[in-house]
Amino acid sequence: MMKRIFVVITGVIFVAVILWLVIQWAVNGGLPSSGAVRDTLPPHIQYVSPADGKGVEDSYGICVHFNYQAGRGLGEEPEKVIHFFLDGKNVSQDIVDLVRLQYGYPYPVGEPCYTPPKPLHSGWHTAKVTYKDISGKRFEYKWRFVVIAEE
Repeated sequence: MMKRIFVVITGVIFVAVILWLVIQWAVNGGLPSSGAVRDTLPPHIQYVSPADGKGVEDSYGICVHFNYQAGRGLGEEPEKVIHFFLDGKNVSQDIVDLVRLQYGYPYPVGEPCYTPPKPLHSGWHTAKVTYKDISGKRFEYKWRFVVIAEE
């Protein structure tokens, strides 16, 4: 009888762990990890903030610094081709100043940012941006950052 109870409890724990991993996969776009993604930046992106693999105390915004004309460019309406995701959720509709262009030399640049409505919980978060250039070629960049709990 004790052996049967042990087997049942072990099975329940195993199923709970598998379920937790599947939920993490769905929410965070992959298995939980504690490190940078280390993807290569696409040609239109100069940098992201917070940087891949870096820790921040507060996340006031998740930003991508674009050079809109690099390579083939993003066209006249970049707001229609850029999409943001945070922890697997599409937050594109909540972007502030998506087309904040700065007409710098030699090409216009912009830094669309997403500010979460409430502070992000401590731990690792996954951010992703997808976009298409004027030829219709799709690009994607994914990165991870950690929010450090204040003591």
